[in-house]
Amino acid sequence: MTASGIFMAAGSHLASVAATSIVLALGAGSLYIAQSSYFALSADFGKGSAGSLSGFMNMGAQAGSAVTAITTQAIAAHYGWTAAYLTSAVFCVAGGGLWLLINPDCVLESR
Repeated sequence: MTASGIFMAAGSHLASVAATSIVLALGAGSLYIAQSSYFALSADFGKGSAGSLSGFMNMGAQAGSAVTAITTQAIAAHYGWTAAYLTSAVFCVAGGGLWLLINPDCVLESR
């Protein structure tokens, strides 16, 4: 996620449309490369409830996508596309930082 944010921030400052397209595509690609780790983590943490945890995680991702579709256009309309991409980059870097707080040795207890 951090790499995606870096690519998005870099892509928002390029003058060439072709270069911008390539850098933003690298950002999207780096985000999708990390996607398998999200589901692996939910399977590891969820154990017997891995399906429910994966579904909850996926629901959160879809809700975030819906909010992104609305807010990106609003930010771009008021402040420009550079600000919209930089806002997304900040959230990507913050999300990548939050991954550092996950303790892989932590075991969730059943109730």
